[in-house]
Amino acid sequence: MRERVSERLQRLRDHRRNRNLLLAAGWVIFLLGAFKGEWMLQLLGFVTVNLYALLLMSHDKQAAQRKAVRIPESSLLWIGGLGGAVGIGIGMLLFHHKTRHVKFLLWVPIFIVIQAVILWYCKW
Repeated sequence: MRERVSERLQRLRDHRRNRNLLLAAGWVIFLLGAFKGEWMLQLLGFVTVNLYALLLMSHDKQAAQRKAVRIPESSLLWIGGLGGAVGIGIGMLLFHHKTRHVKFLLWVPIFIVIQAVILWYCKW
């Protein structure tokens, strides 16, 4: 039993580390594009974070079906709020995952609108 708990804690630590690294990389690319005025870099940063969010939704859905270690809802919402809302939204629709959770139904569309405004503003 002790091994299972330590294995879950290690997976959670790995997830948090990877999440933070990928979010940081996506934002660095996005901000670099914003400061240089290059929209392709901005788009690359945006797509990076959203693909990661989509992959996390896929992984969490598979983990739920196998009753394996899950990704915390707070992590999914953080990623959605920090640039991955479109990926989370597509994952909700594509994998039918988290579609009954009020938190996701409320916050993901709000995050999408906020991020669309930010992208539109940074384009000009």
